[in-house]
Amino acid sequence: MKKYLERYLKNKNFLLLIGAFLFLFAIHLFIKPSDGDDAFFINANRTSSYLSFIVFYYKNWSGRLIPNTLAYFLLADLFWLWRIVNPLVILFASYSTARIVKHKPAATDIIFCLCLFLGLNYSILGYSVFWATGSLNYIMPIACALYTASVFADAVLRENCNIENFGLKVTAAFLCACSNEQVSMCMVAFSVLCCGVMFWKKIKISWKHIIIVLIIILGAVMLFTAKGNMIRFEAEAQKFYPEFNELSITDHVFVGISWLYNMIFNYMKFSVISIMAAIVLSNKHKKNTELSPRLPFSVWQIMLCLMISALFISGYIEKLFFVFKDIKSIQAGISAAFLMDLFPYLFGAAFLFAIAWGIFKFAPKPFIFIFLAGICSLCMMWVSPTIFASGQRTLAVCCSLFNVIIFYFMNEKEELKVKSLPYLALYALVNVGNCAVYFLTAA
Repeated sequence: MKKYLERYLKNKNFLLLIGAFLFLFAIHLFIKPSDGDDAFFINANRTSSYLSFIVFYYKNWSGRLIPNTLAYFLLADLFWLWRIVNPLVILFASYSTARIVKHKPAATDIIFCLCLFLGLNYSILGYSVFWATGSLNYIMPIACALYTASVFADAVLRENCNIENFGLKVTAAFLCACSNEQVSMCMVAFSVLCCGVMFWKKIKISWKHIIIVLIIILGAVMLFTAKGNMIRFEAEAQKFYPEFNELSITDHVFVGISWLYNMIFNYMKFSVISIMAAIVLSNKHKKNTELSPRLPFSVWQIMLCLMISALFISGYIEKLFFVFKDIKSIQAGISAAFLMDLFPYLFGAAFLFAIAWGIFKFAPKPFIFIFLAGICSLCMMWVSPTIFASGQRTLAVCCSLFNVIIFYFMNEKEELKVKSLPYLALYALVNVGNCAVYFLTAA
């Protein structure tokens, strides 16, 4: 036993991961159950039996069986266990992000991906990672989904059809599929599309792949067919968005587009700027980097510089890039006001298109589907009456998918990844501190 312990203590990779865990655990020591959902599950644990609670909740509110079960048991008397488990889940999500790109990620790869998670906007990070109920509904299903996705990444990207730890991956597939609607839909689409690509490329589809796909579909069916979903929909529409059911399809699209742009360019700046920077930095010295014969690579560099510059300029310039008015309120006509209202949408669309084209041109083709899946996970909120009430935790799925893309491009150049890690880690530390200050003062 002593020899094994000494060997691990001499392993720098092991010590690095232990240090990361202790850092995350130290943060969790300051987290306590909050009012609202945390208090609700604590009260449910003390006033109802588990079976009566979970059956009632499934029939009258939500199909999220796994998160609700974990919240029922962990938040009341086992909160100390959540403080240990959640840091492990965060590290697991970081490992799984790197695992999609690399078959055997190193400890530094996991730390790099961890910094990508910790660099997210405090409102995303706080409510989907460090809030107890939010973590069970978001970072846990996300971690399981990323881990399950590595099965299909191995097959499609590396033509490796050998599935290790099959039982663990089946469990992860079920957990992610029946825990969160955005995650579930992404996983159903991703697994089916990957099987289609495998069939098209004549890559052997084993019975294990089929089992995992069927488990994902089963979990999704359980989640979406819960009787409580419709009751919850009507209750939330009445409470948060009374006119929601009266909106036309056009109104839904207009409201959704305004919300989408606002979320991406005001709360996901770190993710979209990081993708663009990763594309530029990993490809700037390569030949044949033109978007097309008429669009040189410098277009990406100019757009990146414009976006970064706008972050540090307040007033008119900030409004020009980051203020997205409700589309229906924009008065059409040839005027300065109209052009100013329209410019953020035009620049935002061009920025996203440049990212999509860069992924399509420089990354394996499945990565463009990962990018589109992230955007589609946001579009799911267009049909939810809590589009404005759910907060920024609903952006966590999209950010996690974008992290996979960022890591892919940074991993293309090992030297670039190593050199950028200290700066990324410093930013993540400052961001976590900002998140802590916000929640302590907001309390």
